[in-house]
Amino acid sequence: MQLLEDLDIVAEVLEYEEGSDKSVWGEPYLCEIKFDSSTEELRIKIEYELDDGQPTTFVTFMGKRDPSNPLAFNLISNKPDVDNSTIQLETSFDGEFWYFEGYFYAHNDGKIECRDIYINQVEP
Repeated sequence: MQLLEDLDIVAEVLEYEEGSDKSVWGEPYLCEIKFDSSTEELRIKIEYELDDGQPTTFVTFMGKRDPSNPLAFNLISNKPDVDNSTIQLETSFDGEFWYFEGYFYAHNDGKIECRDIYINQVEP
């Protein structure tokens, strides 16, 4: 078991409808991941394309290590007006790259949509 250490990486995100191999967005997208071991805070920064010709914006999902599971994180959005989703992730390390997998909970019109999410570190 490898605990997350100070980290500043680029990763590829894949989202799937819960329990299926059908991609939500068709193609993976990139994100930035930072982890500060002194605060145990994980941050995942994702670029969002907004509707109606508005400029893109960035949403950062952040949260601390789960005290009951040192490999798990519960993340919330810093811009709930853009995306009020939450993410639950577990981390793993293969000796070279970090991997994150879990669930993306999208809150839409009073309903919660759960999607499987996989985040894989890519070459710098």
